[in-house]
Amino acid sequence: MKEKNMFDLEQEILNAWHIVSDLKVLLDNWDKTTEDDKQNIIIGLMSLYGLKFEALLETYEQCLNSVSRDQGLQGQGPQI
Repeated sequence: MKEKNMFDLEQEILNAWHIVSDLKVLLDNWDKTTEDDKQNIIIGLMSLYGLKFEALLETYEQCLNSVSRDQGLQGQGPQI
């Protein structure tokens, strides 16, 4: 798997915000949805976004390590 960069991180952050539009779809169709379907949709969203946020955290850690490694090669410690 390729090492992810800041562009990848930005894209994953933007994709994580899709939860807002996904919840709006559910809310807009609330009265047309059975209780069982609502629960299934919410459980599915929890699983999906759990995976998205785990991937986002991994990408963040890769970017952080990459920046630290690059700064270390220049004889500098990480800048905060």
